[in-house]
Amino acid sequence: MKVILIAMVAAMFAMGCRHPSMGFRAYFCTTSLKADKHYLYIDNVKQGVLPVVESVPEVDQAYNNDGILFAALTGGKHTVEVKDSGGKVIFSEVLKVRRVAGSASVSSIVKNPAWDTRVKVKDDQLVLALIY
Repeated sequence: MKVILIAMVAAMFAMGCRHPSMGFRAYFCTTSLKADKHYLYIDNVKQGVLPVVESVPEVDQAYNNDGILFAALTGGKHTVEVKDSGGKVIFSEVLKVRRVAGSASVSSIVKNPAWDTRVKVKDDQLVLALIY
């Protein structure tokens, strides 16, 4: 009986210690100069035109920057794609974001070795520059 009670208490404690991952206020841009408009998709949902910037803004400046694209990201794994006006994928990555109790984790797996993602993080905000 003691063993069952101890196991139940341990299981309840372990479940109580797991905090769900919170999301981020994310801002997207690119420094890749291209003539045509490119569109950002997150999990197959069109977010808008991916803005081209000369330099990636700091996280503190992203909120007030009209030349950068905002998207709310929930904690977890997301497919991020950039498509041209014809729907052709020109950038693709699997982005994993997690924020729990003051710590943040962001990882990116790009589909092409020539592509890259530059990330700036502060509190609940991300600035992501997609390089292709």
